[in-house]
Amino acid sequence: MSNWKLLSGVAAASIMTAAIVAPAEAQVTTSSVRGQVVDANGAAVSGATVTITDTRTGSVDTATTNASGVYAARSLRVGGPYMISVTTADGSAVRENVFLQVNEAFRGDLQVVAERTMDTVTVVGTTGDGTLALGPRSSFGLETIESLPTISRDIRDIARLDPLVTVDETNGGAISIAGTNNRYNSLTIDGIKFNDLFGLNANGFPSQRSPISVDALETLSVEVAPYDVEFSGFTGGTVNVLTKSGQNDFFGSAYYFYSDDDFSGEQVNGREVDQSFQETTWGVTLGGPIIKDKLFFFASYEDFEAEQLLDAEDLPGASGVSQATYDTVRQITVDEYGFDPLAFGGIDPVTDKKFLANLDWIINNDHSAKLTYIQNEGNEIQPRNNGADLGSPSTWYDRSEETTAYAVQVFSDYKRK
Repeated sequence: MSNWKLLSGVAAASIMTAAIVAPAEAQVTTSSVRGQVVDANGAAVSGATVTITDTRTGSVDTATTNASGVYAARSLRVGGPYMISVTTADGSAVRENVFLQVNEAFRGDLQVVAERTMDTVTVVGTTGDGTLALGPRSSFGLETIESLPTISRDIRDIARLDPLVTVDETNGGAISIAGTNNRYNSLTIDGIKFNDLFGLNANGFPSQRSPISVDALETLSVEVAPYDVEFSGFTGGTVNVLTKSGQNDFFGSAYYFYSDDDFSGEQVNGREVDQSFQETTWGVTLGGPIIKDKLFFFASYEDFEAEQLLDAEDLPGASGVSQATYDTVRQITVDEYGFDPLAFGGIDPVTDKKFLANLDWIINNDHSAKLTYIQNEGNEIQPRNNGADLGSPSTWYDRSEETTAYAVQVFSDYKRK
């Protein structure tokens, strides 16, 4: 009979969040464009209508230049490509392949040129954001995320691209930003805070592993101690993650990863060990239109399963208890009480399941809405033996966590009202 302890749901039973997210309560989840329209002589063009088109969804936002030729468009979806265009009596100008970063204002200056001279000005890439820096920050878009190799498939592998971010692998993968304690940081996904409310996980997440699949990421930004009033609830740094949304074209992915003990060695410090294990990861993503130019969806699912490497044969070594003493105590408990402190079995494999769904609705040119649903369920076996505490397998436990979060966000632009 196995006498090991099960502790199920000790870290987090469930986090339920239902809110209309406002910038004061969560991280910024949109971007913006601003710039100046001038003529061929560099003079400001006032009263011109600038059109910002998201080529993925066909959504259009317009802005009118003021007396200084300056325009601004807010609450724009992150990513791209966007097309920015203007047409006046003096001519027209276009900027294409514009990609927007979260919480950054793209500088979209336009110079109107007579059509007989030049119809279009095409710019590939992005320019400086033209915003006031409220602390050091980095932003990583879809191209960077997709090209980054990651064995653990964890959002921390992306965050550590920031030179001020370190991941302490000896402390459960804790994230330190600019040297601060990981407990002072904050993680948000689509405006939803995903912090370890109970303080049991060194990684700072409410889950054992990354709460969402990296295949679901659109962009990730790192802010170091920002003093903007839009941020609150932390004193260190913040990792702000935005997930993918649907568009007019269907897109998706499918993947499978496998590893076992055939890929690892058989000796540790000259001693042969049995490290039999097997782990698999598979997942799918799919996004596209429900109603073209109006309603879109995106969904992601990832499943991880593994036999955790646990060594119950060399427990006394680090604690200073001799093997002979340990064997004697073990034999007494077996003979007198019928209890084997090394008994450990009947445990399901370690698992981690991630699900995310987004529903985007373009109401009109001034208003849009987004529904996000995230669910994560996973577990990890926690050994209890270390240099100061000798814990046999009967004291180990299974720590399982389940996180559920959802949010409704409404984005409105009242600049013309």
